[in-house]
Amino acid sequence: MTRPSVPTTSARVLRSLVLGLALAAPSAAWAATPAEFAAHAPLQLSGDGPFHRLELPMSVRLAAHTADLRDLRIFNADGEALPHTIRDIPGSAAPVWSDPLPGAADGPDYLWTLPLALPLVQVRVAVDQPDTLAPVTLLGRADTSSTWTLLARGVLHRLVVDGREQVQEELDLPGRPTRGLKLQIDDRGVGLGAAPPSLTVAVPAVEVVFLARGRGPHTLAVGADGMAPASLPLTTLIPGHAPAQPPKFGVATLDGALQVHVPPPPPPAAPEPFAWKQALLWSVLGLAVLLLAAMAISLLRSLRKS
Repeated sequence: MTRPSVPTTSARVLRSLVLGLALAAPSAAWAATPAEFAAHAPLQLSGDGPFHRLELPMSVRLAAHTADLRDLRIFNADGEALPHTIRDIPGSAAPVWSDPLPGAADGPDYLWTLPLALPLVQVRVAVDQPDTLAPVTLLGRADTSSTWTLLARGVLHRLVVDGREQVQEELDLPGRPTRGLKLQIDDRGVGLGAAPPSLTVAVPAVEVVFLARGRGPHTLAVGADGMAPASLPLTTLIPGHAPAQPPKFGVATLDGALQVHVPPPPPPAAPEPFAWKQALLWSVLGLAVLLLAAMAISLLRSLRKS
């Protein structure tokens, strides 16, 4: 009969280290404070609680520092980070659209850069001029060091056909994380003008379900570096939750626009204090040199007279 193996000291230390790291990760995620985040918005709650769902607007997605929203928290009035889960909205929810993004002309092409790489599913390029026909190729990349890859081809147009105006401004995208966009215009069309056209982007709709415990008002905070993931599985957040029978949630919405905190510029450097001790020392040394020179001149004159 073989004896059960006894863990060695090294194995016990390794297990303790792994367990400590596993326990430390959640505590690090929950230790965040509202002041660590760059953007905040108060929430308005309605309906039955204690669980509420918040559909994230595009302003929140663009204010995040990470595409997976690990730097998003919900706080109560006491500054406590609340348990939550982040998930794609089930069903055929419409995508969330951004405001027009600033672009730049790059020769015959147009360029746009997002604050971070997002899973884009559509873009909308404004075609404002009538009788416009522009075959286009849209390229994308995840960051500035990546190579451009094909995202979509299409024909943007605004034409009157049989007395009815037909407009095509949207291109469907594969949903890959994309930060940079380049629109190339086929010169066989009429183009879109010298200035970059207005462009908006769309991402899949995402919602946060959270436990609204504690005193209100509750606040959404987003935009921080070095945050550990804090999103829980929905079955953990709501014990006994059956996927076939989704629970009824209250509704949370942003009570006003997302307020982005811009750190103030550093104060101007204070003028260096006047080094009066050094000035006094140099003055005394200068006076001593003058006295020595005067004594030397007087001595020379006395020698000449004698």
